[in-house]
Amino acid sequence: MGPLTADDDDLMVRCEITYTADSANNFNGGVVTSDTLTLKLASVTSFTVSSDSITNGDTITLTCVATGETVPTFTFYTRGSAFDASKYTFVSGPTVETSGTTFTAEYVTTTKQATVIQGGQKAYCEVNPHLL
Repeated sequence: MGPLTADDDDLMVRCEITYTADSANNFNGGVVTSDTLTLKLASVTSFTVSSDSITNGDTITLTCVATGETVPTFTFYTRGSAFDASKYTFVSGPTVETSGTTFTAEYVTTTKQATVIQGGQKAYCEVNPHLL
């Protein structure tokens, strides 16, 4: 199975683990299959940054809106990892507001140094739903 898509919401899946026999350790091997799980996906519907002209000392608010059946875990990051503490000061978040199946998270940070020389930095929001 490849990457999940919106069409995979409500897909019923099971996990199967096969253990290889190891006669040297008197282990016969076998197969274990999980109970059936129903995938409940969350997806980001919008992501905004409070300003596109950010300089040293500015406060930035990142707002991420997602939909799903349960409140997802929101992760905000840049360059593939958490905001670099040498360049940003954490202020708050993510704080999440719920309206039905729509969830809005805000993450606030302040810049410690300009990133213009590096061509700026892209920020990202990722959501991970919780299993029911």
